[in-house]
Amino acid sequence: MHVRGEADEPHVCEVGLRSNLANGADRIEFVAIEVEDDEVRLMRPDARQDPCALADERGPAAERVGDGPDFRAEQQVVDDGQDHARMIRPLVRIVSAAAPPFFKNGYVVWCDATREGVVIDPGDDVDDLLGAVREHGLAIRFILLTHAHLDHVTGVARAKAALDAPIWLHRDDLFLYEGAVQQGAMFGLRVEPPPPVDEFYEPPQQLRFGEHVVDVLHTPGHCPGGVCLAIGRAGSAARALFVGDTLFAGSIGRTDLPGGDLGTLLASIRSVLFAFPDDTVVHSGHGPETTIGEERRTNPFLTAPD
Repeated sequence: MHVRGEADEPHVCEVGLRSNLANGADRIEFVAIEVEDDEVRLMRPDARQDPCALADERGPAAERVGDGPDFRAEQQVVDDGQDHARMIRPLVRIVSAAAPPFFKNGYVVWCDATREGVVIDPGDDVDDLLGAVREHGLAIRFILLTHAHLDHVTGVARAKAALDAPIWLHRDDLFLYEGAVQQGAMFGLRVEPPPPVDEFYEPPQQLRFGEHVVDVLHTPGHCPGGVCLAIGRAGSAARALFVGDTLFAGSIGRTDLPGGDLGTLLASIRSVLFAFPDDTVVHSGHGPETTIGEERRTNPFLTAPD
């Protein structure tokens, strides 16, 4: 599968973006991302290719109705034939899932010692996430949202009904969350209204599940209320980062949606995320995982001069 886009054309796709500062205008263009044989390769920044194909499947929480803007499929990062309950730090485990039409990564992260955990960004992958919760016998403490764009919230209602766990969101994204139905209509989708937010983040703050903590870090730019979740064992400085659509392997989040700002996004990445050690694993909202060091060295948006 090849994921590509054209400049000056709005896309649902969250990866494969590059900034164009010509004529003093900050905007996001698309760079081709080639996905083949389970590998992702960044193609030449000046590549101009055909738009990527539409996602034919329908997600379980967002139903396609009528005509709407084209979907740009993301590469699914989960191979259903494998066990995805992999260790990310001592005694903490993670399951990830992605589902059409957005192929957004949702996560279940839990403490192996206590079986307490969190669900991050339940979207159209919610059935897989809830299946992992049942399979591993988990007690979910929180439903944590990195931000409130449509693809990250379509499964919140089902997750809330199944888990009865509090929903956390940054207040600056409440307008997006409360407008989820309208967001769906823009893309020709019928979306179930999400339930009310239970708690608002107040970064920097720390939540706890089992023997682990979640450091909540405000990282606006992709949207006003974007946060990154740094998860690790209490008493240890080591963290795994769940960054939503702030940072991707070889790319950054788009900033052409309401509340987005390129300069703010770059500042968030450089001042907040790049404060972590190079070996810190980054779990993004789309596409494969990466590390802070890899992005610091090779990400074309972050190595190029401003």
